[in-house]
Amino acid sequence: MIKVLVVEDDPMVSKLHEVYINQLDGFKLAHTSKNSEDALEYLTNQNVDLVILDVFMPGKDGMELLQDIRSQGINVDIIMIS
Repeated sequence: MIKVLVVEDDPMVSKLHEVYINQLDGFKLAHTSKNSEDALEYLTNQNVDLVILDVFMPGKDGMELLQDIRSQGINVDIIMIS
């Protein structure tokens, strides 16, 4: 089972990701984060296999979160979406 973290500040887009992921065999939505800080905290405490990451978010954007994830050595695949 591939556990997926969705990082998206727009609730409607986040819901679309959730519905799609739940329709895929072998994938499970692990968590949804509305901002980079929540996502990084979740990633440091939980194991996920894939992050669907929005580029444009208020505060720390997706590119900055990507840098934080890589600099902390968190081993996760990432798909960035704009």
